[in-house]
Amino acid sequence: MATLNNIEKILAAKLQKALDKLPAILVNEAVNWTKDNFKRQGFPGSSFDSWPPRASNAKRNVGRLILVDTGRLRQSIRIISTAPLRATFGTDVPYAAAHNYGFHGTVNVKSHKRNKIGTIKVSTGKKDKPFANR
Repeated sequence: MATLNNIEKILAAKLQKALDKLPAILVNEAVNWTKDNFKRQGFPGSSFDSWPPRASNAKRNVGRLILVDTGRLRQSIRIISTAPLRATFGTDVPYAAAHNYGFHGTVNVKSHKRNKIGTIKVSTGKKDKPFANR
């Protein structure tokens, strides 16, 4: 029969084991909850605050989620570290803070040239007519 001293040791060992696993479980839940906010397109606090919809003035924006262009930000959210009674998660994407806290200022955008629309070269399939412009 187990003595009271043995029961205390067994319970203390089980409690320590649970406390060692708890930060990893909680941080994993936090990462999943944050990623789910992208799918929900809002932040569920005391009430659900949905993000404003995308401007549909561009074809590529129709039906696309808020804050998702390439998916880089959503995919970068991960567990950074876990330790006894401590765990952190986050992202290394430079624009994440602007999405989370807002941004005021100017942004320098690299210049680029646009190609002419409709100048795709298509082969005619004949030897004496190499290409035709559309």
